[in-house]
Amino acid sequence: MSTLNDYLARIESFKLEHPIVRQVINQIQKDFDDIAIEVELEDREESPYEQLRKQLRPVIDWLMEKRPERLFALFYRIDIPEQTVKRIMTGGGDGDVVEQCTDLILQRELQKVIVRNYYSQVSSSD
Repeated sequence: MSTLNDYLARIESFKLEHPIVRQVINQIQKDFDDIAIEVELEDREESPYEQLRKQLRPVIDWLMEKRPERLFALFYRIDIPEQTVKRIMTGGGDGDVVEQCTDLILQRELQKVIVRNYYSQVSSSD
């Protein structure tokens, strides 16, 4: 059986798997709580993760402009380090702030799904 670190090292390959991305969508919908997010994954040449990323970006942009306090609460709820958020918000990151925030959220949500799946496999093999 692979270790959790081995499992997490495959994070890029998980971005291509529809079932994993579906779980990420469910996790996002749960964490975003009072913000309705409808995500549709179409069978296109674009990866499901990239489709999700493009659909989440306008939501993050709206939160940043209209409800920044809600966005910061979301970062906390999702468990994104405050120092990372501050670095991005003060221009310390690479590129567009909204893109970076979207990527941070998606990366963390994907990690949650991967860890949950790993431990469910470990417990079912016992």
